[in-house]
Order: sequence, then structure tokens, then C-alpha cells
Amino acid sequence: MTNDYQGNSKMASMQNIKAAQQRVMGLFGKKPSLGFDTAVDKVCLTDGLQCIAHNNGQEYRVDMPVEIGGEHSAPTPGFYGRVALASCIAIGIKLTAARRDIAIAQISVVVEMDFDDRGIFGLDSVSAGCSALRIGVEVQSDADHSVVRAVIDEGMLNDPWLLVFSEAQNIQTTISIEGAA
Repeated sequence: MTNDYQGNSKMASMQNIKAAQQRVMGLFGKKPSLGFDTAVDKVCLTDGLQCIAHNNGQEYRVDMPVEIGGEHSAPTPGFYGRVALASCIAIGIKLTAARRDIAIAQISVVVEMDFDDRGIFGLDSVSAGCSALRIGVEVQSDADHSVVRAVIDEGMLNDPWLLVFSEAQNIQTTISIEGAA
């Protein structure tokens, strides 16, 4: 699948979104192995706490606040994580609505995470992980509220980024150390 980062408005219509999904789902139905994918992204730490990642010809920068040694020259990793979650939920709801022919005018998703910053410094045996996650979904639609709620529920049930937070993951780490012993 290719990504269109130009904001092609023709692809934005519900019928085009539904047709695109039907094509992909049809391919997956004929050959399920096409559904298996691996995403690989590499981030390089540059100056201070700044990182740079490249994806499809675009550059993404990450930095940390001045208070902990960064320069605050770019958003934090946490920002990108919360935005990934919120946008994935919004897109998942829209994809589901398109498959169900439910007109949705607007979707807004708010993600709130609670965490204790002491955890990233290994202080007081505090976890660096998120201690609470709240998601607010606002949808504007003239469809019956119970139908819209079912679309939201289905979209969230199948949301890969929400599942990252709610299901245990198989994590494997490979470490390579170069230089003098």
C-alpha cells in the first residue's frame, strides 16, 4: 500500500474510503498472508537529546524539555505516542463508519495520560510507564446515536495503537555495542 501525503481530497470521500478498504479486504480474503506486515523505523540520536527519524521522505525530530537536558527544539516522544494513539482511534472510527455507510462529519479524540516523571530517572522504584489513560471521543453525525456508538466501539476494538496499551506485547531486544571493549 502506498501513502498519499499530499492530502488528496478525492480520496477523502466516504465512498472512496469504503472502496479502498473493500479492495484491501478482498485481497486479504484471497491471500491472508498479505495481511502480515512489519514496520521498521530507525531513530538516530544526534546532538544532546535530539533524535531524527525518516519515513517516506519526511523527517521527524524529537527532543526533550530543557529541564532535563534537552533543548525543547521538537516535540517529545510522549507527544508522538499520544498523537499516534489519538489519530489512530479517529481514523479507525472513520474507516469503520465508511464500511458501514454511516456519515460522520467530524471526529475529535483527546488522549490524557498520567505518569510519574520520577520513573524515567529510576527514582523511588516508580514505574516510568503510564499509570492511567483516558480517551475522549467526540463525533458529529446525524445518524442514530446507538449506531454511531457501535461504530465507535468497533473502531476502538480493532485499533492497533490502543491494543499496544491494552494488551501485552512480545518484545525482543537486540543490542550491538561497537568500539573499544
